[in-house]
Amino acid sequence: MEPIGKTDYETEARKALQKGDVATAQVWATLHQAEVFSRGLEKLEEAVHAIALKP
Repeated sequence: MEPIGKTDYETEARKALQKGDVATAQVWATLHQAEVFSRGLEKLEEAVHAIALKP
């Protein structure tokens, strides 16, 4: 299930740090890392499919 709006996890992590809320910043940072990792996996999947479809 995708969220309705796009959240900028990195920005939210920075905002939480500026407020001194380290625990919340860590949660946002972890979500940001997961998002970046997911995009990397998608690109890897696309590359594998491209290689598999080559004659």
